[in-house]
Amino acid sequence: DRASLRASYAGEELDVGGFEMELEGVTSRVSGRLPLALALGREPELPEREMDLVLDIPNGDLALLPQLLPPIGYAAGRYEIDARVRGTPKHPDLGGTVIVSDARVRLAGREELFEQGRARFTLGSREITLDSLTAIQSSRGRNPGRVWGKGVVRLDGLALRDYEFQMAMRNVTAVEPGVYVANFDGDFQVTRGPRVGGATVPLVTSDNVSIRQAVVLFDFTRQTEEDQVQASTQPLYWLYRLQLTAVNNLRWTPPDADIEFSADLTVEQTPDSLLLYGDMRALRGTYYFLANRFTVQQADLTFDNVNGLDPVLDAEATMRLVTAAADPSEPPVPHTVRVRLQGRSSKPDIEFTSD
Repeated sequence: DRASLRASYAGEELDVGGFEMELEGVTSRVSGRLPLALALGREPELPEREMDLVLDIPNGDLALLPQLLPPIGYAAGRYEIDARVRGTPKHPDLGGTVIVSDARVRLAGREELFEQGRARFTLGSREITLDSLTAIQSSRGRNPGRVWGKGVVRLDGLALRDYEFQMAMRNVTAVEPGVYVANFDGDFQVTRGPRVGGATVPLVTSDNVSIRQAVVLFDFTRQTEEDQVQASTQPLYWLYRLQLTAVNNLRWTPPDADIEFSADLTVEQTPDSLLLYGDMRALRGTYYFLANRFTVQQADLTFDNVNGLDPVLDAEATMRLVTAAADPSEPPVPHTVRVRLQGRSSKPDIEFTSD
């Protein structure tokens, strides 16, 4: 929206008395001196000599963040930068601080919104340190989800080399519409992952994700080829490898079932597939078959990543059926009908018996 520059040039040095740029109400200021070789008929060059630049952004807008960091889908809030760059163009010496306040952030490809975010970064010549980060998931209620973090970004000159962040989450709820809703605790490590589709994506790992409560809506027993193709063609903003445990309160609720499970699972999203290993064991529940309500006595699911999300099933359920006696004068006759399912969930062997 507005820009101004006061500078002088002599002896292969640019002396910036003041450069200001305003964009949507955010003013950035740079001042200092920079080695610069200018000559007619030659490309400009930065000689390897001392430089000294000061950058001051007192009231920046985080709305620009998704343009710089693709893993961020949405951001709002303010930031302050007080930085100084010395050293030489090939060996810069960066120093200063970045303070983020009142941030609202949603990660790319996710539904969760984190609010009241605050963070402090310390700038160094070889790394940028995340000294502290805090945020809550929702301001509603007495016990919102909470996030804490710290970490480091390592630099090669002023270019990114790699990064590593430690994030602690408590009482956080993850949502995948039509698939699951899960409330959990966990400690996560975020590092630089491989290139996927021409871009480098973050890798999230954890060995202690504890499920407080979850509802799984996806019916993997009726997964079509179209579902599998659609899942494999979704853009990937994150890769992850998570160890999930649930003592109880993990409910599977497709249209014809409501079963509570315990679980010990490893979930991994690779660049080309979703892998699931481990076991789920039913604690209690019901299943409807041909409009009859069966009580689940046992349901063990073993995921071994054969043919995608197609676990080995070992289940048994019963129902009480009352039929009329052959002699109308006799009382109705109760029967226990038992069904046994074994094999792959997509094509199980089913056996009915009755007493």
